[in-house]
Order: sequence, then C-alpha cells, then structure tokens
Amino acid sequence: HDYLLNSDKIKDYEKEIIKKIIIETAKDKIYKFSLEFLCEFLKKHFNKKVIVLVDEYDAPIIKAFQNSKYSNDKTYYQTFLGSVFKGNEENLQKGMLTGVMRIGKESIFSKWNNLDTYGITSTYFADKFGFTEKEIYEILKHFNLNKDVKKIKEWYDGYKFGNIDNIYNPWSIVNYISKVNDGFKTYWVNTSGDSLIRDEIFVGNKERTYKTLEKLIFYCGHC
Repeated sequence: HDYLLNSDKIKDYEKEIIKKIIIETAKDKIYKFSLEFLCEFLKKHFNKKVIVLVDEYDAPIIKAFQNSKYSNDKTYYQTFLGSVFKGNEENLQKGMLTGVMRIGKESIFSKWNNLDTYGITSTYFADKFGFTEKEIYEILKHFNLNKDVKKIKEWYDGYKFGNIDNIYNPWSIVNYISKVNDGFKTYWVNTSGDSLIRDEIFVGNKERTYKTLEKLIFYCGHC
C-alpha cells in the first residue's frame, strides 16, 4: 500500500509511519499496531470503512510456540489483531479470520465480543470448505477430464462439513489438474506440519497424551 505515501488525505507524520514499516526500521510498538494503522490510513484515503480478511490466523501462533524465544509473549499477536477487531469501529466495516484453531477458545481473543465462530460441524458455509461434487463435475468437464471422476473420488473425496457430504480437497484437485500427467498424488500431505503434536507426544505431558491417544484408538475401533 505504498501508494498511501502520495495521498493528500494522510498527514506527513502518518506517512513517516508507513515509510518505516515499508523499509523495516519501525519500533516494535509500531509493528504491533501496524494493521490498525493501515485500517485508519485506508479509511482516510478512500473514505470507506475497511474489510479485513485474515487467512490462517493461527499460523503465527504455532510458529511462536515452536520458538521458545517468543513462546511466552502472547501480547504481540493479541495487540496486532486485537487492536483491529476490537475498538476499531470507526475504520472497520467487517472482519473475518480463518484457521485451524477455534477462535472463541483462544485466550488471546478473550476480550473480543460480537464474535461468531463457524466450525467444520456448522451448517453455515459448510459447502465453502472445499469443492462440492457438482463443482467437481463442472471442473472436470471444463478440462476434459470426465473419465477421471471415479479415481478422483477415491483419492480426494471423503470430507464432510456440517450437513454437506462429499466435499473434495481443493488443493489436491487444483494440483492434480495442473499436473495431470504426473498422476494421482497425496498433495495435501506436504502442506502442513505436525511439530506441535510431536512436541506434545515426546516433550509435553506424555502420560496424558498417551491416555488420550488410547481413547481415540478405542473409539475409532468401535466406529
């Protein structure tokens, strides 16, 4: 958003904040409130409230816990996002966060209100977590891959969100279509890590973890 440096609606001292963020010479306090500043400056420039979309909001939290240097400082992220989504009504029209960890149960968001959470068991947006079967047929028809429907269902179907069955993994579908000559592969496996789970099993409370795993195995065996 460096075009804001040429805006006649933003004051010179505010442009200095933008400059320091761009060239990475700002102080920590500036970075903590940088997203809130951006909302404010965009509102001034366009004279419209801002919509903030944050994908995988929990990825930085996971990275922080992986690095002991930052694991005890939860205030940074609480300020970075908290200042945007709470007390920023003058500049914020609407905000949305997506991630693996449930937002409502995270302590760093405990001060937020007016927050709606839509998980994988919710019926709202259930068909937005991946491609529906109808969309798959249309996609395959477009790329002349109709003959692969059965195999694609075997490899990339199997998800259920809310009340919607047969949701297909979008990352796997896109990769398969773009690399069709390579055949079917487990593309999704390489998109995430298991470091937090491994730490819990081998470093954390082993007894508690093993008991939990035993319960999971027991219940899965009776499904």
